[in-house]
Amino acid sequence: MFAVILTGLETGYVTVTLELHPALPPAQALDDWDEVVEASLELPDGDAYVMDAHDETPFPSLSAYTGRPARIRVHARGRDAARLAPEPDDEHPLEQHLIQLWPAPVAALIAHKLSDTTGTLYR
Repeated sequence: MFAVILTGLETGYVTVTLELHPALPPAQALDDWDEVVEASLELPDGDAYVMDAHDETPFPSLSAYTGRPARIRVHARGRDAARLAPEPDDEHPLEQHLIQLWPAPVAALIAHKLSDTTGTLYR
């Protein structure tokens, strides 16, 4: 099983922060983000990774979260600004993502906030 996180940029740099938690993490302020969605994720036993579109894995293994259900909460901001910018700014990316992962039973998808135009292109 896998999750796909869409960026506003077709090419260029985005900032991605990955937080691995032993239990439900505190909620981030919704005002700070354009989109916040939470879903169940069941990773098979073995290694699992966050990868970019080029199959690169700049983050640690998620193996501690495999073989049991987990929750993933994805935050995004700046996707619209990045998509509409005339040129990507690789030094100071406009687009930012926060990915939080923790062990938890399977539960329904929760859309905490859906407010950017980029997200509506794929719903």
